[in-house]
Amino acid sequence: MNDTEPTTADLDARRAARRYPDRPIVAVLAVVLRGAGSDTRALIVQRAQQPNAGRWGFPGGVLELGETVADGAMRELLEETGIVAEAAGILNVHDAIHRDPAGRVQFHYTLIAVRGIWQRGEGEPADDAAATAWVSRADIEADRYPTFPTLLPLFRRFERQAPSVIECGLSRRQADGQSCRRAIQWFGRAAGSGPASPPATRRTAVRSARPPRSACVLSRLAGAANSVLSGRRA
Repeated sequence: MNDTEPTTADLDARRAARRYPDRPIVAVLAVVLRGAGSDTRALIVQRAQQPNAGRWGFPGGVLELGETVADGAMRELLEETGIVAEAAGILNVHDAIHRDPAGRVQFHYTLIAVRGIWQRGEGEPADDAAATAWVSRADIEADRYPTFPTLLPLFRRFERQAPSVIECGLSRRQADGQSCRRAIQWFGRAAGSGPASPPATRRTAVRSARPPRSACVLSRLAGAANSVLSGRRA
């Protein structure tokens, strides 16, 4: 990124260059939820620029040269909302293709949705965002916000995913204690003699957290996460 802020003319020229592209443009989305159960809220922003100005979606933008997908998503989140989050894996990849009346491809974005663990901030619109809001799944299902078709499926996908080691505070930063407790319960059930728990999400959890399959190692992971919680309370 440059040290100087781009001018309006620079931004207009950049957007114009993305119309009728020669190849798909890689872009990133930051999917950030907080709360639990019926109190779960997702951060969405209202787009200020075309395409789809006025519609609501997850914060995001075009990936920059030399930038990782995770870093790009968290940068866009910060620039558009002022919120700081920690990247915790990829949720989904989606192609956003728009054709003009003549059938030519006017816009083609390959959107990579990145899961973000909220750290701090409430959300203030900036950059390409006209407004921000923390909304529930019920708000989206009731069409209280004109959203993109991909928003609700990503919301549900985030909710379904089992907690990963990153959420347990075993990464460089600590996440919220509630996610840690859920992960400890999951690892504990997987290590015990009873039936392992999350049938629908186990494959996703194993892929993101990559815990070894042996029961003894799973027990050690649960103990490590429990230690993190104990240290946080102290």
